[in-house]
Amino acid sequence: NDGLAFPFVYLALAVVGAGGFTAATVTEWLWLDVAYRIAVGVAAGAALGWLLGKLLFDWPKRNPLANTNSGVIALAGVLAVYGLTELVEGYGFIASFVAGLVLRRRESEHEFHTQLHDFSEAIEHALTSMLLIGLGAALPALFP
Repeated sequence: NDGLAFPFVYLALAVVGAGGFTAATVTEWLWLDVAYRIAVGVAAGAALGWLLGKLLFDWPKRNPLANTNSGVIALAGVLAVYGLTELVEGYGFIASFVAGLVLRRRESEHEFHTQLHDFSEAIEHALTSMLLIGLGAALPALFP
């Protein structure tokens, strides 16, 4: 999970900002970036994934959202979980990952999960294509 790389990126930034390793820098990093932000990311992801599962499959019964063919709900769910977790200064990437796991466990045999997966995969392919085209377009400017 890419979210687990964030503490180490923040450690590198803190060390550069402080001009080297100091006890205060490492202590603050361990408390804030390792303990707090990871714990908040996991807890928020679990809670919001559970809530999304309830909203899609339980409240109300036979929720029409779960029976639509709209995969946009996957994107909206990821963005909502990421944003809400970042508001409380947790790791949004970790929260999104955990929320996906928790949501998948709710009604795991429901066909809606296949639709969400297919939509997410299509978005991933489209974004990767745009990134590669943009990189290819930038190469002539980088290497004259």
